[in-house]
Amino acid sequence: MDRNGLCFLQLLATFLNNTLPVTPRDVDWNQVYELSKIHSLSGAVYTAVRKLPVAQRPPRETFNRFASAFYATVLRAEKQSALIENILEKLNEKKIPHLLIKGAVLRAFYPVPEMRTLGDIDLMIHEEDWFRTDATLRGLAMS
Repeated sequence: MDRNGLCFLQLLATFLNNTLPVTPRDVDWNQVYELSKIHSLSGAVYTAVRKLPVAQRPPRETFNRFASAFYATVLRAEKQSALIENILEKLNEKKIPHLLIKGAVLRAFYPVPEMRTLGDIDLMIHEEDWFRTDATLRGLAMS
């Protein structure tokens, strides 16, 4: 693994463990940013990057790219949380038993829950409730 990959992993560990970052040496900050972007972790890595002493941080332009990714991730998480709340409310109104699973639940265990990005929202339902659930979710999509 090269220095950029190692730096990316160290910054990610800093985020997950809520610790102080290791001072990066001889890294290409654009490559570190690209790695974090590929893995949808730019916002999370930003939380570690901003803990670095100013002299050790990426150049302003790259730092701002990390910051923009962070705020975009927070905004997306807020929208997803509102959607999840709406879905659960509708399922409860229809008395459809359900269980929220995977990423939407795991995010609560992250140091900054909004940094746990979601590609989808996973629910468990009883097989016999599939059609009612489908109709309920389609109704949400139409409104």
